[in-house]
Formats: sequence, C-alpha cells, structure tokens
Amino acid sequence: LQMPRGNLEGIYPRIITLKRVIADIESLEYGKAFRALRQHKIDINMIYDVNPDQFIANVPKFIAEVDKVDSLNLFINSLVDA
Repeated sequence: LQMPRGNLEGIYPRIITLKRVIADIESLEYGKAFRALRQHKIDINMIYDVNPDQFIANVPKFIAEVDKVDSLNLFINSLVDA
C-alpha cells in the first residue's frame, strides 16, 4: 500500500499469517514459525498449542532451530496452561 505521503507500507492479514504459521508448526519448521510469530506480535504459546504431543516429541528440534537463549526464555515465559 502506498500512504498519502508516498511511504510504501506492507500489510499482513492476520488470518493468512496464522494459516501459514500453523502450516509451519505442523511441518516441524519451528524456527520459521517462531520468527513469524515474533514479527507479527502473535502469542508464541501457539507453537505448543497447535499440537502439544507433536511439540513434546520434537523439543530437541525446537531447541536446535530456536537456538538463542533469549528466544528460548521468551518462549518458556509465554507458555500458558489454559
């Protein structure tokens, strides 16, 4: 979109973003999903909530893909038991 002052702005419809993130989580692309959730300010807890059993089985893969300690701390702090 072009704003009145001439700036170009990108938009990301939330439903399309969520669909893509869910597809990434289901295909075990945790790093890609994590980055998208952070970029679009969506609750990171979604990585666990989409498929808890699959996530638990693939925790080592998640840790390998999200290898920054700060990112792992952010994920752990975002976990909510609902």
